[in-house]
Amino acid sequence: MFGGSFTSNYGEEVDITGAWRATLNGISEAKIKNGLGNLADNETKYPPNATEFRALCLRKRSPPVHPSHRQFKPELRIQKGTKEESRALAMKCLQEVRDNMNRSKA
Repeated sequence: MFGGSFTSNYGEEVDITGAWRATLNGISEAKIKNGLGNLADNETKYPPNATEFRALCLRKRSPPVHPSHRQFKPELRIQKGTKEESRALAMKCLQEVRDNMNRSKA
């Protein structure tokens, strides 16, 4: 998932210091899988440290976000403008989401 950035941060050897083992002590296999799922959903560019990964393991998993919704994050920021402009932007975004969903069904 992170390739060279993980090994450059944590090395080639598996948990030499025991920090990861100590931090994840008591975390069930199901929670580790949950953490890996949250890590994939998180879309982070950098590998987490042991404490951050533990938090991902313990965090409830969010429902997946449809890819067509992700592309609108910049446009959905609160912008100054009239109600009509805000409504027009919302309608544009909604129509694009519908179009993307229809294309993905086809």
